[in-house]
This record gives sequence, C-alpha cells and structure tokens, in this order.
Amino acid sequence: MGEMVRMVRRISRMAWLGFFGFCLQACSTGDTGTDVVQAPQNLKIDHVETLGSVVAASGGYLALGCSEPLLVWVEPYDRTTDKLGDFTLAPPGNCAVTNCGWMVLIPNDTIDRAVRAVSSPIELDLPAAERTKGSLNLRLELRDSWGDPVQTHAGKTFAAEFDVALRTDLVCP
Repeated sequence: MGEMVRMVRRISRMAWLGFFGFCLQACSTGDTGTDVVQAPQNLKIDHVETLGSVVAASGGYLALGCSEPLLVWVEPYDRTTDKLGDFTLAPPGNCAVTNCGWMVLIPNDTIDRAVRAVSSPIELDLPAAERTKGSLNLRLELRDSWGDPVQTHAGKTFAAEFDVALRTDLVCP
C-alpha cells in the first residue's frame, strides 16, 4: 500500500510541475511581458451635427437648439464590426482581445460630463449653460479593457480634439 501512495504522489508532483511549466511558457510574451494596446493611427472626430446643421471641420459654426442632442461622428468607425481600425469597441468587462475598449467623449474638459460610447455617432446632451458659451471643445479618448487611457508610443494619452463655435444669442429656459 505504501508503494502505491508514493507512486500517486510522484505522479501528482509531475503533473503540477508540468502544469506550472505550461503556464510559464503560455504567459510569456518573449519581450516585455505585457501586451500593448494599439490605437488606430487615423482616429478623429469626423464631424458633428444636430437635426438642422453639420460642422464638417474643426472650428466651424453650429446653431445648437435648446434641447436637441449633438451627434459626434468618429472615424475610422466600421458599423458592421464595431471597430475603429483594428481597435474593437466593447463595453467595460467585455473585451476578449488585447486591442479592445471604449471611447470617452469629454466636452470642454469637464470630466463629469464625459460620455462613454462603443459606437458612432456619440450622442451628447449639453446643459443650457453650455449651449450658449460661444465655443465647445470635444476631446475623444480611448480606454482599454481595464478603463485606462490608451497611450501613444511617447507615453501620452491618445486623443482627438474638435472645436465648434456655438451661437450665443440662444435663450434656453
């Protein structure tokens, strides 16, 4: 009986050693040990629009009504695959690949009004006070599957910006 116990223990140890060896080999990437998220090189805010007008270039003028949403179109968005180039868009916790995450649209550097999105266009509802300020800066950032900002090769947050001139004569309740 003692011989049988020793043999089972020996087989068990060999199995554990094999399992750990497999894990070490499978988890190693060969160079840095981490996967790098790659943002699409040509990410941009293509245009913004309301029900009545379109601004196709940064710096353009927009007549934004008191209650209509602002639609922000992002490129290179592929509606059939929910991708921005090679970057897969998915809600937090639903990424199955390294190059995956979501977009964050930040109006006028106000992070508490930021909108998370996984498709384009992104709908942005601005409060009345923001609609008559005279200008609107939109900053688009990508977040990886953990919620961290996607970085450029230089270590800066990868972002695209777009400026819109808003009419100031609008009176909203």
